[in-house]
Amino acid sequence: MNPVCIMAAVMLAVGSQAASSGSGFSYKLNADGTAVITGADAGLTEVVIPAVIDSHKVTAIGDRAFFGNEEMLSVTVPGSVISIGEYAFSGCLGLEEVKLPAGVESLGKGCFMSCISLKGIALGESIDSVPENCFTDCTSLKQIFLPKSVKSVGTDAFFGCTEMEIAYVPHTVTEIGENSLGMHYGIRSGGVEPVSGFSIRTAPFAAAGVYAQANGIDIESVLGDVNDDGSIDAADASEVLAEYALLSNNEPSEFDAFMKYAGDYDGDDCIDAADASQILVRYSELQNPGGNDW
Repeated sequence: MNPVCIMAAVMLAVGSQAASSGSGFSYKLNADGTAVITGADAGLTEVVIPAVIDSHKVTAIGDRAFFGNEEMLSVTVPGSVISIGEYAFSGCLGLEEVKLPAGVESLGKGCFMSCISLKGIALGESIDSVPENCFTDCTSLKQIFLPKSVKSVGTDAFFGCTEMEIAYVPHTVTEIGENSLGMHYGIRSGGVEPVSGFSIRTAPFAAAGVYAQANGIDIESVLGDVNDDGSIDAADASEVLAEYALLSNNEPSEFDAFMKYAGDYDGDDCIDAADASQILVRYSELQNPGGNDW
């Protein structure tokens, strides 16, 4: 029996009895009285999941809750939700937009798999891992920005995202699964190969940098992004000047390896005012029309 079918059967066996609501959603209750959304009425396209349903706080989207819903175009998840179940939105072929609250702590494996129309998604600072197959075959995704809270990216997490151009992966990510970023199945080669034109913004010595080099993926420079927040701005220059002041007074460095790498903008193995000046110049360039940070 298919593992996904087994999982669904177990869920039905142990979960509390599902209930329907006048809001158009079905749900089940946890032992603490909070609700897990298990599905929605047919025909909904702009889906706004309620934070409270029949006086019960909604804290989760259940496994396979919207699996294969081809009519859904967008979904807004309320701030009360902290977890998205396995395969919750998998196969939602028309889904273009997902609004996740900052408080979501966990994503289930395969939860957005084969959402071929999904153009973008923002992951909040509460998520510490992107599980296996999470965004597999999301062929409309152009870029992904992982927050610094993320520590691991699971196997095949973004496999088959053939239109993706860049992924920002902070140095806080220490585990990257096989074929998780920038890889797809090549019909001509008959095997797994890098997505053409894809790059990872990372430091060469970071886990994502090691992964990129092992898979023949281009690395985009993070020079200047000292605080590793995905942008180059005045805050980065201030970090460099503060570090320079410490070193000038023979005080211990407060930079870790990544910050030293990103802060040495001119590549002379020294953190000083010249680096701060060049970072500010780059920041100014990025403010011009047509400028692009990443």
